Amino acid sequence: ISVDSERGPCDVSFPLVHSRVAVSNDAGLSWTWAATVNTPEPITIDCPELADCSGTLIHEVSSLVFDGEDPNPALRWKMFAHSYVVLPGDSLKREYGYISLFSAPDASGPWSAARKLLGWNSRSSFSTSGASQNLSDIPGLEDCVIFTEPGVLAQPGGLDLALGCAYFAGEVKIRVELLRSVDHAATFTRVGTLLTGDDARCLGFENARLNAPHLFVADGAAYLLASPEESIAPNLVGYRGCLVFALDDLANGRLRRDGAGAPVVLRYLDTTAPRFTGACATTEGAPSLGYLQPTLYLDAPPSLFRILTTGYAAP
Repeated sequence: ISVDSERGPCDVSFPLVHSRVAVSNDAGLSWTWAATVNTPEPITIDCPELADCSGTLIHEVSSLVFDGEDPNPALRWKMFAHSYVVLPGDSLKREYGYISLFSAPDASGPWSAARKLLGWNSRSSFSTSGASQNLSDIPGLEDCVIFTEPGVLAQPGGLDLALGCAYFAGEVKIRVELLRSVDHAATFTRVGTLLTGDDARCLGFENARLNAPHLFVADGAAYLLASPEESIAPNLVGYRGCLVFALDDLANGRLRRDGAGAPVVLRYLDTTAPRFTGACATTEGAPSLGYLQPTLYLDAPPSLFRILTTGYAAP
């Protein structure tokens, strides 16, 4: 399991976010820390809004996968993350970033330095300079201004990568795109759109944003988790639970839909009281956990996320 965390007390500034790995040898009943995969680092980039664009490069929303078919044993454990710049004042420049890749022979490491895997066009050259691939060059992805929340699944013959694509269509919307690699993350091609921003409104949510995709397999069938955005409290908009969708055709990126074209929701995971809830995850390798549900608690200090086990078996 990969977990994004902060160094120090829970009220530290945002730029301390980084990724860690924990392992379980008892199907998810207990976990031990295994490795710190990355750390925040100071960085200066070119950007149009400041003469001195100096800040911190952080790595978050990580997704961990074992690519057992990779012929290089040193690269079989892979972590994908959204790496981006935070400027002074906790100004999150998610568009000034890229999807990074970290590799290791074992979950406990040693983990490689970040590889700038997938970039996209922005007002700064930082995202694309040195990137293995520019997603903006792929037909169907030209309108995406940010790619984030990677969710990766190892399948026979390749890796499937679901990404949140932020785009503007009269307002900021987020849809879920499916990419595929058949060369162990050296290159990716677009399979298609799994969920559109408008699907969120079709399902009754106030914002046209579905994000935090997580692909998983249960009993031989493929599924997708995604989180909608809602107003949770005054001045707080965030994830409001997790939706479980069935994939009728993962090879071609086709989600199950009803006769009216709306995505079929198999399960909606949420809290009884309005809270920031998501992104969720599950795996067949830890059956005792069911779905994992990160939840933000603001009722009393310290404000923190807890990872809850729901007890619901997938799907």
